Amino acid sequence: MCLRSDTPMSDLRRQMIQDMRIAGFAISSQQRYVEAILRFAESMDLKPDEAEERDLAAHFLDIQQTMAAGTFRAHRAALLFLFRNTLQRPWPLLKKKWDRPRGVDFHTLWSIPSACAC
Repeated sequence: MCLRSDTPMSDLRRQMIQDMRIAGFAISSQQRYVEAILRFAESMDLKPDEAEERDLAAHFLDIQQTMAAGTFRAHRAALLFLFRNTLQRPWPLLKKKWDRPRGVDFHTLWSIPSACAC
C-alpha cells in the first residue's frame, strides 16, 4: 500500500500499516492516515520517527489555521496513532484534548510551554 509509486515503502510506514491492520482499520482509513503522516513529514521537513514533541505541537498549531475542524481531527488522529501506537512515545501532548470551542482562538486556548518542556 505504498501511496507513491516513486517512493519505496519505509520500515516505519510498513510498521504503521501493520499496526492499523491489527487494529482493524479499513484500507481507506489506512490510506488517509499514511497521507496525513506524509503531509506532516513534508511540512516539517523531517522523518516522523525523528520528530520531537515540540515539532508535533508546532504542526498542530500550523494546520489548525488552514484545516476545517473535521479535517483537523482526522489528521490529528493519524498523528496520534503513529506516535502513540507505532512509535510508542509517552508525550504529554498526546494526551491533551484538542477540540476547541467555536470562536476561541487556538493560541489562546492552548500554550505550548505548559504541554512540553520546549
